[in-house]
Amino acid sequence: MSSGLVTAYLIAYNLASCAGWGFVWMQVLHVVMNNEPAEQLWTRAGTQLLIVQSLAGLEIVHSLTRMVKSPVFTVFLQVMSRLIVLWGFTYMAPACHSHWSLLLMVGSWATVEVPRYLFYALNLLPQFSGAKMPAPLFFLRYSLFMVLYPSGISGELLQFYVALTTFYTRGSVLERFLFVFPLIAYPPCAPLMIMNMWGNRKAQYKKRQAELSGVKKPLPSGVSWPVTDETTGDRSSSVTNQKLWADAVAAVDTDAAAAVRKSRGWRFSYIKHIEKQVRCSFKSADAAIAIAKAGIKSSHESFEFIRKDKTYTLADAMTTFTASYDTGFIKGDGKRTVKECLVKYKGKSLSGDALSKQLKNWVSRGVIEPSCADAITECINHPEWMDLSDKYFVLLGATSAMGPLDLLLELGANIIAIDLDRPFIWEKLIKKTKASPGTLTFPLSKPQKDISNDEELFKCSGANLLANTPEIANWLTTCCPGKPLTIGNYTYLDGALHVQLSVACDAIMEKVCNARKDSSIAFLCTPTDVHNISKEAHDAAALNYQGAPMWQKLIENFFGSNDNMAKNVLREENGLYLMDGIAGRQGPNYALAKRMQHWRAIIARNNGHTVSSNVAPSTSTASVTSNPLFAAAYEGFVLFAALEVMAPETSSTAMLALLINDIRNPKSAANPNFKLENPMQLFSYSAFHGGAFRCPYKIGSIGTVSVLYYVLKNYGLFLLPVLGIMGYTIKYVALGA
Repeated sequence: MSSGLVTAYLIAYNLASCAGWGFVWMQVLHVVMNNEPAEQLWTRAGTQLLIVQSLAGLEIVHSLTRMVKSPVFTVFLQVMSRLIVLWGFTYMAPACHSHWSLLLMVGSWATVEVPRYLFYALNLLPQFSGAKMPAPLFFLRYSLFMVLYPSGISGELLQFYVALTTFYTRGSVLERFLFVFPLIAYPPCAPLMIMNMWGNRKAQYKKRQAELSGVKKPLPSGVSWPVTDETTGDRSSSVTNQKLWADAVAAVDTDAAAAVRKSRGWRFSYIKHIEKQVRCSFKSADAAIAIAKAGIKSSHESFEFIRKDKTYTLADAMTTFTASYDTGFIKGDGKRTVKECLVKYKGKSLSGDALSKQLKNWVSRGVIEPSCADAITECINHPEWMDLSDKYFVLLGATSAMGPLDLLLELGANIIAIDLDRPFIWEKLIKKTKASPGTLTFPLSKPQKDISNDEELFKCSGANLLANTPEIANWLTTCCPGKPLTIGNYTYLDGALHVQLSVACDAIMEKVCNARKDSSIAFLCTPTDVHNISKEAHDAAALNYQGAPMWQKLIENFFGSNDNMAKNVLREENGLYLMDGIAGRQGPNYALAKRMQHWRAIIARNNGHTVSSNVAPSTSTASVTSNPLFAAAYEGFVLFAALEVMAPETSSTAMLALLINDIRNPKSAANPNFKLENPMQLFSYSAFHGGAFRCPYKIGSIGTVSVLYYVLKNYGLFLLPVLGIMGYTIKYVALGA
């Protein structure tokens, strides 16, 4: 459906809902003004109330199909809670029709919904969007809840109680419980709904005030998204994101680039274009390299670098600014206690035969690739590799949750740390280094010899990757002269900032690699991406699909789509295979940030640099599990063949072993002398993907089932009332009992 038709449909839906609730509101007003009994409201508008509130079920569909940006789970809860009250209690208990709480509940609902739906309808029209919305309607939309949420909830609770007096005197103990439970469970949820609306109100008023003031947003500083609308000064990440994908693939396929540029609603359509780009990269080695170079070139020329109200392209800024930093150095006095390859797993530190046994287990289950087990086995067989006192690691984002800082220090490595210039960060880093067998080299704002104490040292340390990108690159080109550097990007931030960090780090890596030909680069690839995989992994995914449980096949047959229970066995392209693990909820900015790293890996390896770019497993880090939906989905991964979510300590120790193999082992696929038919194959080797390559279904399509499993497992008892109400609805409505 075209965007124009979607807009027309949504306007019609909102106006129809507004009219329906307007009729209900008028009937409430009539009953109240004429001092009629509450049952007259049910007589006058009961049918219309059931229809207009049931019509709201379409809003779940709107959210699922991404016609609107509202989160599916939130919309589902809001709509279903009303439907449960209305159909499960008010409709089924005639006593509710004559109780005054019906007026309180329905009057509160209608008074909220009339301006809400009118607001939504008008907001879809350009002449009323944003700050152009009439102030009275804006006020009603974001203020009525302060009175009407408490009154509406009170009415709902009273309707629960009235229905309870009807059903408590008959039926089984279970049936009685199903009706008592909402009365107990409802109140704790009410404050959350009200607080959510307070947050929305504050954000919307702040946005409206900024638009009405006419004051332009202050010019950003450092690496910034480019201006995409000269009239408004808007810096749309979606517009630039889409442009960069198009510019990259245009290097080899103009039709694919045109399709990207024509794509509407990039936030919801980007995934298919990423798969197409990977397929274009499979055409030849030259095609993969051309796409990577075009993507990086467009990124550096599109992103801006702003300093003192003057704007440069990032590419120009990297050559314009020639300043650098002074160098700080700390040598630890700890002893190296870790002298063999260790991988931490489920509370144990595995090494030697125990680790080898676990590697075989993971391979047999499809959790890791055989080449991954081989790489870690090489580290087991070469304990001398664990002495990293001769290696120098640049950590961009040194304190990142998935970064290897602590583990590298334990092995005596020489760390060159880049992190924000915040004293508490450097106090922690420096104290940690002093207690380790490693060393720490870091940027300083003034010579270390001129710093008199630790407090001053902490204040003078660090550099901002976004604000000081050229200076960091300049410093790294001369830091630790004569020592080959391994530069790893371990940065992460949510949303658009993640892309800004990725392009900043890429510009630094490019300058250092050009200046120091013996340097290596390192990334942690995400499994939630489109990757090249081996034929063996492809065949294993097909076999797992054939053997998937019947219940999974039933869900696929009845509810399957590109977003739900989609098959993870894709056709080959030019003799190469791929998997699509993109999780749509992570968004196009996350996908672009990780793709920039792929592009840099391909370019650097082609230029003769060792590139450690291994796929890491889904990991239960705090930044990921802070999103309750991701946390819930992770728990449901156990339902699907091969999948296993790793704890942070498992991922960190395993990925470090792979990094050590890549920089120590000349036979590693990371070494540019290792023959690859296509550069994209780099990401299929040594993959500790957590089963993503061999899962029967795409990771991005199993979220709903996984979350439902989590809910049933942890809150099954709380769902009994809902199931009971559904049963009663069928009994009393469908069967007419």
